Amino acid sequence: MTAVVLTLARVFRYDGIDLPDPDPTASPEEVLAHYSQQYPRLAGGKVIDPVVEGDKLVYEMRAGGFGDKG
Repeated sequence: MTAVVLTLARVFRYDGIDLPDPDPTASPEEVLAHYSQQYPRLAGGKVIDPVVEGDKLVYEMRAGGFGDKG
């Protein structure tokens, strides 16, 4: 029997926006740092464990604690 390896494309979701994976070899935390340049609220944020959605592996990125309401 032959083993089949399925590779899912990573997507990083922030504030309802799906952002492409800038570097598949980067850790999710490195991707968070990359996108914090474009989305400053991600500085000090965190990446939530991924979920599979269809053929994608979706990581949710959440903003850091400063400036949060509630």
